Amino acid sequence: MIDSDSSPDTPEAAWRTALILVVSLPIGVTLLAAVGLWLNATEVGTTAVDTAPLTLAWIVLTLATSVVAVIAWQRMVKPLVPSSGFRAHPPSGDEIGRLQTGLIVCMALVEGAALFGGVLLILGAGPAPALVGVVLIWTAFLVLRPRRGWYGLR
Repeated sequence: MIDSDSSPDTPEAAWRTALILVVSLPIGVTLLAAVGLWLNATEVGTTAVDTAPLTLAWIVLTLATSVVAVIAWQRMVKPLVPSSGFRAHPPSGDEIGRLQTGLIVCMALVEGAALFGGVLLILGAGPAPALVGVVLIWTAFLVLRPRRGWYGLR
């Protein structure tokens, strides 16, 4: 017999799935930054690369994707989140799908720029872009992480 809380159609399962998906993105960015720091510390990749143009592109990309993530949040997620933070009733399957899609889109926008920062670290641009990316993605996670109340759960 299947426990009703483990069915993919329940708000509990939807919340767990969203949490797993949304937390996996900052973990990936953090691991890439750790690999980049290790590569720089061990001098495995010593080929000189002119990272100035890439760093400028990263700055522009980070600013643009952060703005687009805020807009996506406002349009895709915020309308589905009750102002109190708690739903009286569980959301419909359609609302759950839209909520999870919005969360993933917002986090993926931030993740792309954060990963680019990690690549810059590996290419020799120094740790700043990677560390900014790690801070940015974890901040996005803390702000955007799915709350139990959004799914009608206490």
